[in-house]
Amino acid sequence: MKKQILLSFAALGLVACQSISNGNTNLVGVYQGKLPCADCQFISSRVTLYKNGEFAKTDVYVKNAESEGDKFTENGTYDKKGNIVTLYGATEDAGKYQVTTSGLVLLDANGKAAKGALANQYILKKLAQ
Repeated sequence: MKKQILLSFAALGLVACQSISNGNTNLVGVYQGKLPCADCQFISSRVTLYKNGEFAKTDVYVKNAESEGDKFTENGTYDKKGNIVTLYGATEDAGKYQVTTSGLVLLDANGKAAKGALANQYILKKLAQ
């Protein structure tokens, strides 16, 4: 009987640990959007969050309708604290995003969301899987 109780607690502990480690499951997916750009038409940004805690990010600086500009890719890991997702790549802090019902909102270096007329242009929407 004691062995059964101990095994039950051990199994419960494993399930609890698995739930904690999979806390990013609802984040998993591809997010995409067009971000404002000072010296180009827009930045096509795509962030993929994987369930193993890794990410892939691609930013394409679109100069005009006929040609794409520079393309930057970055890979690394991410974590989520509260409703903030932080990407860690070669540049250490590869971006911070606020998780909302509409997707990921790109935050500035101070962790603040854009305000004003362009605020809604900093959202990466989750693509259907």
